[in-house]
Amino acid sequence: MPVSAAGARLRRRLSTSFHRHKAGSGFLLRRPSRREESLPAVVLFLQRTDAAFELPDDDFELRPGDQLLFAGREGAREEQQAVLRNEKLRDYLLTGQDPPSSWLWRWLKTRRSTRPPAARAP
Repeated sequence: MPVSAAGARLRRRLSTSFHRHKAGSGFLLRRPSRREESLPAVVLFLQRTDAAFELPDDDFELRPGDQLLFAGREGAREEQQAVLRNEKLRDYLLTGQDPPSSWLWRWLKTRRSTRPPAARAP
């Protein structure tokens, strides 16, 4: 099977996810559609401003500005790029929670959580 290598630079726009949640390098290797499954890829190298690490563990904490080199099977890069571009998807992979994204669903969730239990529908 073909193997592809791709580098990904963690941009400042990712920092909001990292400030809310500690992110290990392993979260970038999770399948966006099924977070309990891993992508067919591995982190080969992590370059930080002041240090370099070969084959970092999945729980190696990432920081904005880290540069990573990955090796993986065909298709893994596309799934990984989706995670890097989509903040909601990153948060889901980091927390396992899928928060409502539209103002209407957020409003309904807030309204439901503030109502007394007796007023809620069964």
